[in-house]
Amino acid sequence: MLATSHYYQHKYDLAEQDARKALKIVDKLPNGSHYHAGVYNVLGLILNKTGRSREAEPLLREVLAIRERVAKRSNYTAVALGALGECLTTQKRYAEAEPLLVESYQMLNGLHVPQSPALKEARERLASLYSAWGKPSVSIPR
Repeated sequence: MLATSHYYQHKYDLAEQDARKALKIVDKLPNGSHYHAGVYNVLGLILNKTGRSREAEPLLREVLAIRERVAKRSNYTAVALGALGECLTTQKRYAEAEPLLVESYQMLNGLHVPQSPALKEARERLASLYSAWGKPSVSIPR
């Protein structure tokens, strides 16, 4: 999806425009589809990165619910856990974010090679959580 590409290029305005266009298309499909989850996820990430984490949270919770209905332990579910955990970290809801980020990291660690960008992102999310929370540095395997 073009929105995802723009998101990873830090072109958040373009990413949001693309995600909202995609949302108009997927909203014609039955609710709770894999397609909804993909669009909601990237839109939630964009909203979080642009200071609208409270707006992002319900979208990211819906993504997680959709992903968990399909497969409780999957790459998609791990990514959804990480996105929601990042959103809660942004809102300074550290105790809520920690179990989500730890579970995301553990799942991804079992699914990816150590050099994986997804695993790197999960490690960075955990490091950001502990830094923002002021917790002592936790050893996160590389």
